[in-house]
Amino acid sequence: MTTAVHFRTAKKKARQEAFIEALYDIGILSRAAEAVGIGRQTVYDWKAEDPEFALEMQEAISRGLYDRLFQIAFDSENRGSASVLIFLAKTVLGLSDRSGETEILRRQVADLEKERQRMRYVVFQAMKENPELRAAISREIGEFEEND
Repeated sequence: MTTAVHFRTAKKKARQEAFIEALYDIGILSRAAEAVGIGRQTVYDWKAEDPEFALEMQEAISRGLYDRLFQIAFDSENRGSASVLIFLAKTVLGLSDRSGETEILRRQVADLEKERQRMRYVVFQAMKENPELRAAISREIGEFEEND
């Protein structure tokens, strides 16, 4: 392989990797292509000529969507909501009620919520008893509001 051909191949690989990262982050082919400065048609050409690249594209879209949905599930409004998690499990992961998978997940979510509540209580008690700990945590997360 000549140096020029090797350089073009390396440059193409770098552009493809940048596109895959953008596709993961953005989730929309045309916007991801635009973000890395390539044309949509270039992406379609790469996809047609390289099955491995096509698979990487699909994985980036799936992983990105999965991660964004779970961010929604755990944002401040939905924080660990069992109904949101069950919906995601059914739609994204393909779990079904018939197999009992969603009931298992429902129990696991309930157990996690109980553990989260227990940990909040432990941290709150520790903060009440230790002013230095309270000050350190307050600096890290902002103003702590006591809910006695």
